[in-house]
Amino acid sequence: MPAREPEEKMPERVRELVKELESPELSRRKNAVVELGKIGHPAAVPHLAKLLEDPDLAWRATVALTKIKDPAALPHLARALRFVYRPTVKRAAEEIIKRKDPSVIPYVAQALKAENEAIKRTAFSVLDRLQHPKALSYLVNHLRENPADKDQVIYTMSQIRYPHAVRLLAGMLKGAEPKTRADIANALGNTQQPQAFSHLVKLLKDENTNVRKWAAASLARSGKPAIPHLIEALKDEQSEVREQAYRSLVGQIGRPAIPALLHEIRTKKPASTAEAAAAVARLIERCEVRGGKYPHMTEIQLVLPYFHRNRDGNVTEPSQLIARALHATLNNQVTEKNARLYVKQLRALQGSLK
Repeated sequence: MPAREPEEKMPERVRELVKELESPELSRRKNAVVELGKIGHPAAVPHLAKLLEDPDLAWRATVALTKIKDPAALPHLARALRFVYRPTVKRAAEEIIKRKDPSVIPYVAQALKAENEAIKRTAFSVLDRLQHPKALSYLVNHLRENPADKDQVIYTMSQIRYPHAVRLLAGMLKGAEPKTRADIANALGNTQQPQAFSHLVKLLKDENTNVRKWAAASLARSGKPAIPHLIEALKDEQSEVREQAYRSLVGQIGRPAIPALLHEIRTKKPASTAEAAAAVARLIERCEVRGGKYPHMTEIQLVLPYFHRNRDGNVTEPSQLIARALHATLNNQVTEKNARLYVKQLRALQGSLK
């Protein structure tokens, strides 16, 4: 923190206002605080900081400190995060975030120790919005001393989008309970770091359904490299995982997944590709794919109108038929002409398609 400016170097007007802070009249003290904020001279910082403990002047002192752009004001603004009066806390937090100065992080971290949950949440929020790797060591230390804050620490780490955050999150997986592993799977995706990819692929094989589901959701952010792993997840024994893999492929990765899905349908047995057929059907429809871009697209278009998923999002028997029809089409076992036989079969199930 910069040293306090000697009194003799203090501008005359600032010196006068500092003396006014000792006035027995509250109105004069209030006016002096406001004027010191308008002037914005760093020499006023220590005098304003003393007033943060004064319930009559804490709000005005906080506002005045936000107007003094010297770094010396930041530690005192961080102190204001520990106050119960929410407008004061909000104003201090907004100014700290706006300045993006990592030197304030140790002072913000002190607020994590508060017993008041609202104060702790604000401190976590400031750290995640500062998005600076310097905060990571403080979060690790806080977690070591306060394991009950694990959820907030994991989330805040995920917002600090640096490779070191990925290493720390992955290190927390060992021996973690399923809920924590699921939270980390979500957090790894939030980091948006390529280093998270290998950890998410491993979590896609986790024994816990919820962990696998969050891994499938997070992998969508990895784009093309995630496609083969998400296609495998379409065969998961649990419907929640299959449905999440479907959403990741269709809703986030989109068109780039079509070739891999068609390859899966062509090379695997139809009994295992119903979800892949459902995904590629939806993508072809959504992306308005026409013939010529992919092989046999004309024949594929014949069966796509009969694609169906029930209200719960699960594949129904018509999608099994579509998988068989697409498998046969992609393996040159049908032509545009006799593909209509599949259409007749699907029309026979028209009642279940509604």
